[in-house]
Amino acid sequence: MDTFTELVERLTQDPVLRYQCGFEVLGKVPSIATFSQFYCRLTESGALHELFKQQVQQAESMGLLDTSSIAIDATKMDAHEKSVPSKKIKDDGQSANWGSKRDTDGNRIKWFGYKLHIATDVKSELPVALMAAPASIHDGTMAEDILKECRNNLTSKPEYYLMDAGYDHKAIYEIVRKDYKAQAIIPLNHRRAKEPPEGLDWDATPICSADTVWYIGAAARESTSFVARILWANVIVPLVRPGAQTAIMEWSLKPGPDKIPGYLVPRTGVLLTGKVYTTREPV
Repeated sequence: MDTFTELVERLTQDPVLRYQCGFEVLGKVPSIATFSQFYCRLTESGALHELFKQQVQQAESMGLLDTSSIAIDATKMDAHEKSVPSKKIKDDGQSANWGSKRDTDGNRIKWFGYKLHIATDVKSELPVALMAAPASIHDGTMAEDILKECRNNLTSKPEYYLMDAGYDHKAIYEIVRKDYKAQAIIPLNHRRAKEPPEGLDWDATPICSADTVWYIGAAARESTSFVARILWANVIVPLVRPGAQTAIMEWSLKPGPDKIPGYLVPRTGVLLTGKVYTTREPV
């Protein structure tokens, strides 16, 4: 049931549902306006938000949530009201608006309404944070807000935040690393580039002059510095052919990391993080 109209019609016709909802079986069902007013009062009071938070923490205490890896994404929500031309929309950050994005098959879809931004525990596939926003607001713009919701709702601290290429912005990497002491794993957004940045492949994995893919070695992964873990590791081991001798070498960026788009890697192509990111796909 998507609307209060459908709810009232169902309650009117179904005495069992009336009983389950706490109404008198032979009594009168509240009107559509009454349901609407009650829902507005619940929303304004914050009761629904607090109830969801309690459910998340209860699931966490029961061991239903792993929380080591959190997947963040957004999905479309159609507005119930009639669509209007873009020039007549009240762009106040609250009202329904036009939005577009690519679906899982790469097709561009457009709709009038909202986006539901969701943070999901990868292992259980249960949501841990929810936020709705007009469809016109970019996913990356909502990233900081949904991250705050995760921190407010969870008692434990996730290690990884997994997002798609729409979140590939420098500020998001910085926030996750500095404020949440975690690691953002996001595919490189090519932004219509015809070739990858110098010294990187299309997944933003470092490569040497011989086009050999490098990955962060054990010593770097054990570092307590997230900056070192992510990019400026002193110990990086090249992937070599089976049977070949693996040499420990130092690798530095030229030009500096601030010149590389979305510089805070690792990306999905890096050995360790690529394995973590694949856990996002079923979600």
